[in-house]
Amino acid sequence: MTLPVDPTRYLTFAAALGLGALAAAFPQAVKALIVIGAAYLLGLAYKSLKAGFKDEGGLGHVEIKAGGSAFGDAFMVQIANPKILLFFGAVLPPFLDFSRPLPAQFVMFAAATIGLDVVATIAYGFGGAALASRMADPRFRRGFAIAVALILTAAAGLIVSRL
Repeated sequence: MTLPVDPTRYLTFAAALGLGALAAAFPQAVKALIVIGAAYLLGLAYKSLKAGFKDEGGLGHVEIKAGGSAFGDAFMVQIANPKILLFFGAVLPPFLDFSRPLPAQFVMFAAATIGLDVVATIAYGFGGAALASRMADPRFRRGFAIAVALILTAAAGLIVSRL
C-alpha cells in the first residue's frame, strides 16, 4: 500500500521529527533552551511573590482590553503556538491506521480534541469565577501568590534536574 503524498496531512509529524533531529544534532542548544525556560519560570515565580505582597490589587486592578473577541484572541494564540504542532506531532501518529481513510480519522481526532478542550475551558471558567471572589481578600491573594511561586519554582527545579 502506498500513502498519498500530501504534505499538509503530515505536517505535525514532520514538525515532531524535525524537532527530534534538531535535538539530536544540537543537544547543547536544546539544553540551553531548557535552562532558559527554567530561568523564565523562576522569573514568573518572583513576579508572583512580588505581586502577592503588594498592598493594592484584588479585583479592581485588572485592565480589560476592549474591542477584541475572546474567540478571535484564543484562535490567534492557538494558531501561533508551536507547542500545538509538537503536541499533535507526538500524539496523533500512534492513533492513525494508515490502511484506512485518513480524513475520517482526522475528523474524529479533531472532534475529540475540541470536545475535551471545551470541557477544560468551561472548567477553567468556573474555577476562575470561584477564585475571583476569593482574590479580593488580601490574605488569600498572598497565600495564592506564594503557592503559585512554589509550584513554578518546583517546576523549574524539575526541569533543570532532567539535564
